[in-house]
Amino acid sequence: MTRLHTLLLAGAACPLVALASDAQTRPLVIRYVTVIDVERGTRLRDHTVVIEGNRIATVGPSSQVRVPDGYGVIDARGKFVIPGLIDTHAHLTSTASEEVSADSTAKWLVRSALAGVMTVAELSAKLPRDGVIVSRTAGAPAARLHRVETAVSPAAAPSVSTTDELRQAVAGGLAPGDALRTVTFDAARSIGLQKHLGLVAPGKLADLVILDASPLDDVGNVAKIAALVVEGRFIDADERNQLVARSARP
Repeated sequence: MTRLHTLLLAGAACPLVALASDAQTRPLVIRYVTVIDVERGTRLRDHTVVIEGNRIATVGPSSQVRVPDGYGVIDARGKFVIPGLIDTHAHLTSTASEEVSADSTAKWLVRSALAGVMTVAELSAKLPRDGVIVSRTAGAPAARLHRVETAVSPAAAPSVSTTDELRQAVAGGLAPGDALRTVTFDAARSIGLQKHLGLVAPGKLADLVILDASPLDDVGNVAKIAALVVEGRFIDADERNQLVARSARP
């Protein structure tokens, strides 16, 4: 079983497996970026984010954060960074009778991750204990997750994208920042993973979405992805496009 948790069954062919399981990820610095504080709905302009391994080590004003020698440096002027999105009502289980391959399951999760949704969960009274299934598309401490030994049926995949849901929430009266908070900070708390997810802050998992425009101005800007960070592994626009194409192949 790879470190791409959970839902990825043995033998699943997934283009993000190598990224999430790469123990030699180079320490990374994202400089001059605007960090979106999703808890408060504010902008932290001209900040630097230092990533070591699969965790965020430092977040602070660029003038105050020293860039260690040998770290990979990304100049993110004009960009905005948010934590990976969390879908807390995905349909991960299915009552459909047809067989669903592990490969199709993996590709479904990969497409979610490449769209910025790096954690998906299903809340159900039918599940044991706290009734939460969590699938980390980009890895997480296994002890804090419930293993799910079932594939995702294509029919059970969400018919409305997270971006569309955010737009609908804003159309219904939520401010963009409040809508964004529901799929990041609040969502992490609702599934008990707030120590690891939901903020761009020291100690959190380094699952980040770098955007071309601020989601506080237009929540639909969460779809304007310039790059991703998957457990500390930087994925630029070209590589992301290649992975999107590969995940779309039959």
